[in-house]
Amino acid sequence: MSSLKQPVDAGEAPESSSDPQQLAVARYSAAFPSADSTALAAHLQVIRAGVEMSQAVARSLGSLDNPVTGPRYSLLRVLYFADGQRLPQNELARQLGSTPANVTQLIDGLERDGYVERVTNAADRRVTYAQLTGHGRTTCDVLVPHMVQVMEATVSGLDRQEMTDLARLLAKLRRHLATYQPRVEA
Repeated sequence: MSSLKQPVDAGEAPESSSDPQQLAVARYSAAFPSADSTALAAHLQVIRAGVEMSQAVARSLGSLDNPVTGPRYSLLRVLYFADGQRLPQNELARQLGSTPANVTQLIDGLERDGYVERVTNAADRRVTYAQLTGHGRTTCDVLVPHMVQVMEATVSGLDRQEMTDLARLLAKLRRHLATYQPRVEA
């Protein structure tokens, strides 16, 4: 990891690239000559790919008769595949990689729209489940197969080996990020 202090006054950054990601890397590299331009490019490409993937999913979900947002779909999908199509809210948060407060907001909206209901655990009233309703199941019967097609289509520009490599590299990156602790340099 490089030790960066203040940016160098590099004047105007190169404007030769029409790719915003390449231009950003060039600007960072000009301002911080000791920065690892390969690391910068990888980071910016991962961020941009995530944004574009989210936009593609949103467009696809928005084209359906019962449109839901990406985060709402993710919660519905987790419930759809869960035993009994229900899970405790804390388990939903864990599986979604989200905060309990965010999951509560998602459930509130999905409950209001009739996709899920809250069910209290009879054995332990402190535990509340989110459970798909009949409307939620019917909706998921359409949404889930649709999203399988979307998932396949969004990576169809890659061959099978590239898909395997991408999945492996992203899993490796996620494991690293799970333990990443920022260092504050004086």
